[in-house]
Amino acid sequence: MRELSEIKLGLESIKELLRVNDNPEREQRIIHIAGTNGKGSVLAFLEEILVTAGYKVGKFVSPAVFDDMEIIQYRDTKTRKNIPRSDYDRIKDKILDSIGEMNPDIRRPTDFEIDTAVAFVYFGEIKPDFILLEVGMGGRLDSTNVVKNPLMTIITPVSLDHTGFLGDTVEKIAYNKAGIIKKDSPLVTYQPFAEAEKVIIDEYRAVNTKLPVVVNEEDISIESMTLDGTFFCYKGEDYKIKALGKYQVYNACIAIEAAREFAGLHDIKVGLENMIWPGRFQKIQENPLVIVDGAHNISAVRMLHETVRTYFSGKLVGVMGVFADKDYREMLDIMEEDFDALVTVTPPMPRGLDAEKLKAEIERENLEVFAFQSVKEGFEYAKKLAGRDGSVLVFGSLSNLKEVCDDKSGDI
Repeated sequence: MRELSEIKLGLESIKELLRVNDNPEREQRIIHIAGTNGKGSVLAFLEEILVTAGYKVGKFVSPAVFDDMEIIQYRDTKTRKNIPRSDYDRIKDKILDSIGEMNPDIRRPTDFEIDTAVAFVYFGEIKPDFILLEVGMGGRLDSTNVVKNPLMTIITPVSLDHTGFLGDTVEKIAYNKAGIIKKDSPLVTYQPFAEAEKVIIDEYRAVNTKLPVVVNEEDISIESMTLDGTFFCYKGEDYKIKALGKYQVYNACIAIEAAREFAGLHDIKVGLENMIWPGRFQKIQENPLVIVDGAHNISAVRMLHETVRTYFSGKLVGVMGVFADKDYREMLDIMEEDFDALVTVTPPMPRGLDAEKLKAEIERENLEVFAFQSVKEGFEYAKKLAGRDGSVLVFGSLSNLKEVCDDKSGDI
C-alpha cells in the first residue's frame, strides 16, 4: 500500500513516461472512475455486469489489499487473474529502462506512476474490450488522468478525505474529482452532498452539451436487507445484490446507469447479484459472526454506523485500527455507541496509529476497551469476547483486512 509521503500529484511526469513508451493508453477503451467512497464497489459491480455480457475486462485499482499484483487484473467469462508477476516484472523493467529517455528536466516518476504505465502497457498487450480505470487520489492531477477520450467517466460520492492533498472542503475535493471529466465523454454520478453535485455538474456542463446521468435517491426503494442480500427497486425495476450495506444499493445504481450503454437488463441484473467485493462489509465467518469493512474515512464510517444495527443483534465487539492521519476521534464519536466492547489494534503500516493511543481516545465510560499491537491477536481476542452467539466488526483501515482474512473466507 502506498504511503502518502510517496505521492506527488501532477501529470507532467506520467505524460512523458507514456510518451517514451509509445502512449499505449491512446488506443484503449477506458471507463474512468473517481470518488471518495464507493468507487471500488462501483467498479466491481460494473466489471461483473460486463463479464456477464460476454466482454473481456481489464482493471487498474488501488491500493492493493490482499496481493500486490491485484492492482492490475483481467477478467473474462472463464478467467479471473491478477497480472502474473513475471509479466509485471518484465514490463516494469522496460518502463524503468525507458526513464532514461525522458526529458531530464521532468521529475522521476513515482511508484504509482510507474504502476500506471505498467497497467497501460499490459492492457495494450492483452487487449481487453474495456478497461476500468480507478483514480488513485483526487482526479485532476492523478496519474490516471492522462486519459484523453474515455468512453465514460463515473464520479462516486465525494466527501472529506486526503484534505492535505485535495482541499479542506467538499467543494474543493469535488472540483479535484471532476478533473477527470472530458468533452464528449458521458458522466454518471451520485452525490449525497448538494454542494459536491453542483461543482461536478457545473464542470461537466462547461465542456458538454448532453446532460449527465445523476442517480437520485427518490428513484430508489429498498425492500429488504438481510445477511443473504438486499432487494431494492430502482426506476421501477427490481434488483438483488449480495453485497451488504445500504450504501451498496447506491453504488449498484451508479453501475446500473453506467452499464445501460453496454449491456442489457438481464446481464445487469445477473451481474449485480453475482458481485462479491472482498473487504466491504463482507461476512467472513459465523459463530461468532464476523464482518470486515474497509471504512477508513468519516463519510464511510457514517455509512457503516447507519448499517450496523440492520445486521447485528446481541453482543457486538469492534476491532478498530486506523492511520494516524485520519480523523479517528470523529470516527470514535460516530461508532462508540454501537459496541459492547472495543479492541484497538495497530495497523501493520508505518502510518498506523498505535493501539494504546487510540484506546486513550475512548470517552465512553461503560465501554470495555482492550489494546493490541497485533491486528491478528486483537482479532482473536475480539472473537473470544463476542462468544459464539455474538458478532465482531473489523473496520478503520484497508490494511487490517489481510490480517484477519484467511482461507475460510472463500473469495478473499
